[in-house]
Amino acid sequence: MSFYKSIAKVASLTMVSRVTGFIRDILHTLLLGAGPISDAFIIAFKLPNFFRRLFGEGAFSASFVPLFSSILTSRGKKEALQFAQQSLALLFCILLLIVGLAEIFMPEFMTLIAPGFKDNPVHFQYVVDFARLTFPYLLLISLTSLYAGVLNSFDHFGRAAAAPILLNLSMIVGLLIYKNNSLATGYALSISVTIAGFLQLFWLWAHAHKKDYKLKFCWPKLSPDTKMLLRKMAPVALSGSIFQVNLMVDTILASFLPKGSVSYLYFADRLSELPLGVIGVTIGTTLLPLLSKQIEQKNYKEAINSQNRSIEAAMILALPAAVALLMISEQIIHVLFGRGAFTHEAVIATSNALEVYAIGIPAFVLSKVFTTSFFAHKDTSTPLKIGIFTVLLNFVLNLVLMQYLQHVGLALSTSISSWVQVILCFIILKKRGWYATDTLVKKRFLGYCFCASLMGGFLYFLSPYVSALISGHFTDKILGLMALVMGGAAVYFITGAFFAGFNYKKAKKLIKGS
Repeated sequence: MSFYKSIAKVASLTMVSRVTGFIRDILHTLLLGAGPISDAFIIAFKLPNFFRRLFGEGAFSASFVPLFSSILTSRGKKEALQFAQQSLALLFCILLLIVGLAEIFMPEFMTLIAPGFKDNPVHFQYVVDFARLTFPYLLLISLTSLYAGVLNSFDHFGRAAAAPILLNLSMIVGLLIYKNNSLATGYALSISVTIAGFLQLFWLWAHAHKKDYKLKFCWPKLSPDTKMLLRKMAPVALSGSIFQVNLMVDTILASFLPKGSVSYLYFADRLSELPLGVIGVTIGTTLLPLLSKQIEQKNYKEAINSQNRSIEAAMILALPAAVALLMISEQIIHVLFGRGAFTHEAVIATSNALEVYAIGIPAFVLSKVFTTSFFAHKDTSTPLKIGIFTVLLNFVLNLVLMQYLQHVGLALSTSISSWVQVILCFIILKKRGWYATDTLVKKRFLGYCFCASLMGGFLYFLSPYVSALISGHFTDKILGLMALVMGGAAVYFITGAFFAGFNYKKAKKLIKGS
């Protein structure tokens, strides 16, 4: 399967996942709004998700895939699968211990994660109860990530990319079971997260067995390969997930701000993660196995070319997405979430945070490409050092900016620190000769910026003319938002054909792999 075809396949399935995720979020805001039950569930849900991205999709995948690809290339499929089998046993035992300890000491853990909730014992108990129900998801989804890493290394990207859809569908069912009782909805929603973990694990396990990538459970054994995996995982846990660490810091500090601040940041983040998920994670997922193989085979020129084409593919969508979210954030939040328990005040507060997150979207996406480059070279210490610096920078900026801008200050500090991370990664990669921008990517980047600016101007002038639709009935709101989104996209891609070198016939051939 060609690289561009892999990107297209993963991106399309990720888009389906994001659409079902938005349906889930719309039901969430409709039924729970931005009140204490919503805040409590979001914190409880963020906890296993944070560790999943840190250890499962973050540290484990970034460490496991290059090692697995290296063994697969040098020693063959049998030994690679043996390594995966040993890793599965080791990961299971470590995570089972972590989940067990977390379940026992959850009140103490939540005191660290949501200290601002301690002032209200009832709300704090909701956080603890919900977190105990959601936390087993960490174990299940991390094992799912291992199977995803194996399948991705063999160029089977589809099933892993589709797995998050099961999470969204499970949570939608959880929201609808007790839709007239917000507290019962909170408990049902929390249970649905862990149920989704079982469904996702079975989904990939069944596909791996069908493709004859069978991993039998065995007693954990510290072989030289698994020791290397553990050594790589420790620094990658932070360096590969800086954005998630910063978001968790934002959540902790938001618990001290007025009621609803956690929800405002969460829903703004959900929208800003659309380009990050569809573009950044997709490219990171497909680029890591490819780069690992090219570097293992000493094809360094091809590796640099792969990075440039990845950046080109990322920026073609990340830049217009950032401009669109910046220009029409209030309209988007109003149409998607502005109903039921989600008030006009919540719409304004969430859209303000989204505007600031939009500034950092290109950085969020580029960081996936650059950190993947380090991991493919089996260098985990450099991203770790950069990560520690940017996390500290984010924390300091949080403390300063939240005094003046409240929850918006937390979002702004995340965007600033993400840009600092990207700049430092770029400088170091270029200095080491692991990355160099070619003429084509420079030319295309400037073209994308110009076309995105034209699109931004179009949205600015069009917005007042569709404001009546967006303020009307639900059907009118959808039509108004579609007019903005489709009109903006048309301006961007039509001007792109003239100023940014968009070649749609060539893109179609690349995606088809011909």
